[in-house]
Amino acid sequence: MLLLNKFFFSAEELGIKDTLPAYLDSTVASADLITGVTFASGGAGYDPLTSKLASVISLADQLEYFKEYIEKLKRLVGEEKTQFILSNSLYLVVAGSDDIANTYFILRARKLQYDVAGYTDLMANYASTFVQVNFCKLFSPITTTCRS
Repeated sequence: MLLLNKFFFSAEELGIKDTLPAYLDSTVASADLITGVTFASGGAGYDPLTSKLASVISLADQLEYFKEYIEKLKRLVGEEKTQFILSNSLYLVVAGSDDIANTYFILRARKLQYDVAGYTDLMANYASTFVQVNFCKLFSPITTTCRS
């Protein structure tokens, strides 16, 4: 099970393991890479400014760590098993509330540029683009969704 950003229910509830370790944890074991890790960074948002203001790992950087993870997994279990793991995993991207709450309302960093409707439209566009573009880049070998 591979997860991006905040994990709101536990891996234990899903019967996988007690907790999902952080990919960047120095004690993460090879077995953890096979059964699942998290790339989460609380406070990250679709708006790149949100992560900068909160001093957290951006979604773009989390995605780079995920790509690095895929290469490590290939070295551990081979290409075929990696494709199996990736195609049978659960992926969650949960972000956006920090964008609107912190970047827009509390810090007012986007309030001069956008009204609420405009900023939420921007977040919806960021979210849609993030998922569509990155899904196809990462998973085109194991899905027909991205093929024309």
